[in-house]
Formats: sequence, structure tokens, C-alpha cells
Amino acid sequence: MLTSAGRMSRADSASAISHLMSVVAIATCVVGCTIESGRHEVGIYQAEASGGGTSGGTSAMGGSGELGGGGSGNGGDLGGGGDLGNGGDLGSDGGASPVVDQPSFFLTMYLRDFKKYSATDPLTNPAFDNGQCEKSVVSDALGSDRKPIYRAPQNAFPTFGQAYFDQWYRDVPGTNYLRVYPLPMSAQPGGIYEYDSRKSGVADVYQGVARHVFFPIDDGSPYATPFGNQGGAHNFGFTGELHATFTSGPGDRVDIRSDDDFYLFIDQKLVIDGGGTHVSIEPSLNIDDLALTNGQSYAFDAFYAERMGATAELMIRTNFVLTPSPG
Repeated sequence: MLTSAGRMSRADSASAISHLMSVVAIATCVVGCTIESGRHEVGIYQAEASGGGTSGGTSAMGGSGELGGGGSGNGGDLGGGGDLGNGGDLGSDGGASPVVDQPSFFLTMYLRDFKKYSATDPLTNPAFDNGQCEKSVVSDALGSDRKPIYRAPQNAFPTFGQAYFDQWYRDVPGTNYLRVYPLPMSAQPGGIYEYDSRKSGVADVYQGVARHVFFPIDDGSPYATPFGNQGGAHNFGFTGELHATFTSGPGDRVDIRSDDDFYLFIDQKLVIDGGGTHVSIEPSLNIDDLALTNGQSYAFDAFYAERMGATAELMIRTNFVLTPSPG
């Protein structure tokens, strides 16, 4: 396990975390691997898909990926959990008996709920519940609004173009609903911080197997939307984005687990490309590889999507504190 050597003192760290908790307490917002191959090129981790398959099992990545667009701006409370999975290099493995840790700080996650695609409903987005599509469709740099910029994919998976992709992380009345969700990051031994839906997600049973999953806007949760579960056991169509900053230091590392899409930008540059509708993937990044300046603050922007059942997972694990910042 990695440690956070060279970091702020324990007293300073505790003070920073206390400050973050107090800020979160003030704000009540509403708005909703198995990897067969990968490449690290110019700081970008890209998970290569092999084969199809709906989100769910523990095989290779399949299909496309796209994040979700806007919301009508409807309110929402702070809400339900998620599910994370098997061990990453930084921390603990998921298990049959999840332990919910007390959060050390919260990251503000903007969730946008989408309806299932219907060819007869022009307000639906064809990237949701419409087979494998939209794999690796973002440019290498964020836009000036800190949103991903659409890029035609360099693969054979279907894509529906920029106009539909732009809905993923933007509010579009009638097409999506926005909920603001406080993603809890919990301190672990060795100076690790994580959100892991396999520990703190929604309890569920799938094909006779107990599990915990990332469905924070299900019917009955504080963050449910008028679209709801649409007849399913869970709400399988939503996106999420979060924005934060961190102070770079030696040995910094990020481990991710995601089902479906996950794009991570550091210093507004794409460093993890987990785009596509796929089973759980587990990319990791040694931030030293990015040649950042130690002691300097950098932007950390993450974009997630759940676009097709039968499960959803999310884990973010770091050995440094993330400070929420406006999107």
C-alpha cells in the first residue's frame, strides 16, 4: 500500500479535513478490472474494449461509453451511496460484508438522470439503454467550461455525434434532471482516501449473489427524479461529474473502478480514458508520470456515466486530499 509521505502534518491534515466538513455541512444542494489491455500514452490510460456485454460481470471491457448531459435544474437532496469493487493498488478489496467508513470529506457530484432511449421520443438520448456505443469519445483536453469536448471515436462502435454527447454533462430540460450528490471520501490506513461503492453502495442481490452497487438516484432515495427507475430494479441511466483540486506531491496515485464510462482529467488533460458501456474496469495512474510540480495545486475533473444495466460501480481512491471546486 502506498503512503502519503512528504505530506502536510497530521494536525494540518486534520484541520483541512475539518474545514472541508464544515463547508459541506453548510451546503444543501439539489441538482441527481478486469482490463484485457491498456495503454499509457502521453499520460493517458485507455482501457481497450474486447467484446460486448452489458455492464455487470467481471470480464473484459466491452462497448462504448458516454456521459450524461444536463438536467432541468430540479432540486435534490444529498443522497445515496454507490458500489465499488475489487482491490486497487492503493487500498482494500471489496468484500461480501461491506464496512461503511465515516467520511473524512465530501466531493460534490453532479448527477444527471436520463430516460431510456426511444426512437419515438425526441427528448431521449440514443446513448442510454441502446446497446454498445460512444466508446472513447472525448478530446485530450477539457473545454474552457471544464466539460469534455466530443471527438469522433477511433473505433468501430456507434456514435451519435456532438449534439447528443453535449447533453451528458449539461442541463437539458425534458431530457435530463440534475441532482447534486455529496460523494463521501473516507480515510483509510496509510494515508489513503476513497469512495468505494462495494463498501457503501446500495444493497442488492443479482442472480442470487449479494452485492453493493452505485445507484444513488434510485426510486425511494433522497435523489430520485421524475424519470425514476422506469420499470427496472434500479435507475440505469445517469451521468456524474465532479471537480476538485489537489496539491501535487511525490508518489501521488489514483486508482479507479468504474462501470460504465469514466474519464479523468488532471490539469485539464485527459489521463484516464475508460469510455464505453462495459463491465467493471480498474485503471490506475501514477501521477509522477505526469511530471507535475510538487507543491503546486492542480485541477482534478472526473466524468462518469451509467448507461446500461445490469450493474453500476464507482471507486475513486487517492493518497492525497481532494478539495471540491466549482464545476
